[in-house]
Amino acid sequence: MSASFARPRVLIVGYRKFGQLMNAVADEFRERADIRIVEHLMGGDEPSGSVLGQEGVDVVISAGANAAWLAATLTVPVVALDISDADVVEAIAKASEFARRILLLTYGEPRPIIEPLRRLSGLELEQRNYITVDEAREQFLLARRAGFEVVVGSSLICELAEREDLPAIMLYTRASCRTLLERAIARVLESARGPREAGPATRRLQSPGRSLVFASPEMQRIDALIPAYAEVPATVLIQGESGTGKELVARRIHGEGPWASGEFVAVNCGAIPEELFESELFGYAEGAFTSSRRGGRRGLLELAHRGVIFLDEVGEMPAGQQAKLLRVIEERRIRALGSNREISLDIKIVAATNADLRLRVREGSFREDLYYRLNVFRLHLLPLRERPDDIVPITRYLVADYLHRYDLTRDAARISAVLEEPFASYRFPGNVRELENFVERTVVSAARLGDGAALAAALPQVLPELYAPPESPGAASGAIRAQEQQLIRDALRRFGNDRSRAAEYLGISQTTLWRRLKGKDAGS
Repeated sequence: MSASFARPRVLIVGYRKFGQLMNAVADEFRERADIRIVEHLMGGDEPSGSVLGQEGVDVVISAGANAAWLAATLTVPVVALDISDADVVEAIAKASEFARRILLLTYGEPRPIIEPLRRLSGLELEQRNYITVDEAREQFLLARRAGFEVVVGSSLICELAEREDLPAIMLYTRASCRTLLERAIARVLESARGPREAGPATRRLQSPGRSLVFASPEMQRIDALIPAYAEVPATVLIQGESGTGKELVARRIHGEGPWASGEFVAVNCGAIPEELFESELFGYAEGAFTSSRRGGRRGLLELAHRGVIFLDEVGEMPAGQQAKLLRVIEERRIRALGSNREISLDIKIVAATNADLRLRVREGSFREDLYYRLNVFRLHLLPLRERPDDIVPITRYLVADYLHRYDLTRDAARISAVLEEPFASYRFPGNVRELENFVERTVVSAARLGDGAALAAALPQVLPELYAPPESPGAASGAIRAQEQQLIRDALRRFGNDRSRAAEYLGISQTTLWRRLKGKDAGS
């Protein structure tokens, strides 16, 4: 397709049910692309231009085994439908309305989400996989004999089930089909603009604010668990060092579950003075105390009704308030200060901490019963130094993001290339937040120095932390403390010495900020 061609020519190829679903959403894209739909089965006739219409086609859309087969045999680009874990959860939820004994039969690799979903749902849930159509038919017949009452799978599986008069739920959704068409059109338009540097296979999880970007197996495992944990009302505890992305994961949980239509209310438990903690969380009625506002005030818990409340730094919660939080978790009811009326809450509670809560329990500073209520489902985010595969994709994303924020026209790929080698040998004690700090400094410097050799030569002055002489083993902890203090000083400068905003930005309490700045409590 030439760069001046404004309407990509899209061919949709697949089984009947897939074609019907794509046809249902295709009308939304007719003004942007020429779209044709044909039914063609893997293993049938050779995919010649006369059968599949390669002549005059810019991109082919398909799904499952058909997509893999077409990609291996066609010369035009093939864009495959991406089945998300949310799609799997939604389909299984629909299947559970028919029966408790469910088979997930999918093309390719097993879905990691099925094991936690089985534990959470109590369903007799099993998954099997196939590569060829013959394998699909064989697995289907085995499933039929094994007594499964409903099958979840691709359009091929649904058609096989239809022939056998067995209930089936298709994994594909209108939302995933819309996304597929968007990707296919974007693929053609990007090709028309010319080649771009290919980056590693990464996923970007969209959420309000900064995105969570990853490529590491560790984060892929977290990604697989999030949709299952988001679907149920049980509390989720996210553990990890400051700056590892705990709030971004919490926002993803909010966006994936039944509470997505409500508010996401973030509370830094360590930043609220103890004397104000109860009124902030529970609210107060008019006249509850001398300085109370006329008409009273709704608390943060009530604001999160039908949404998610994110309790960050939950390990810093005052001991006197822990019992009240425990009651909220158990009863989902609150009473504002000075009020006799109880309010029922429909909320999802997500807590986060960079502390070892089990140690806090042993020390007596954190309630054991509250710990077990919070720790129903746990997600542990590794520090960036233990998932180095994420450094390059995060760097590339942040460079592009900051260039956009500062409205600069520098080459994002060249700036990223300058950073990737020195980043590879750095430990990032401040995790992603420190990496973000480094990238922002570099992008601002690129506005003056350009994105090439001059920027690379100036990097030791722009990011001196990367070039500090290696510390002896005994001095490592001191170096980390010094870097933590530098991060805190940078944050304080950024927010005009406002400790509250700096602590919130760093994801720590004001008390912890003060202690670390003074060199105290360095191991916390």
